[in-house]
Amino acid sequence: MKFVSNDDSSMGNGHRLGVIEFAGNEGSSSIQVGARIQAVCDAAWEEETENGGRLEFFTTDGAATQSKVLALDSDKVATFGGGITF
Repeated sequence: MKFVSNDDSSMGNGHRLGVIEFAGNEGSSSIQVGARIQAVCDAAWEEETENGGRLEFFTTDGAATQSKVLALDSDKVATFGGGITF
């Protein structure tokens, strides 16, 4: 599987490169997203100088609200949206 974002212009800060959604039927043919993973540009992209990206992980709570729970950035930093349990 390969995702490509190409509209003949450079990628800007925060532009989404691709997304994977995990969804299911909650009844009456209503499909809801339970979780998603997306790749986003860390900064505006420039040829051969900046092409950083980050992965963002989202989960959905009982009220169908999506929240970012983890981000992995191009500087190898993980940012958690909640507590950590070991």
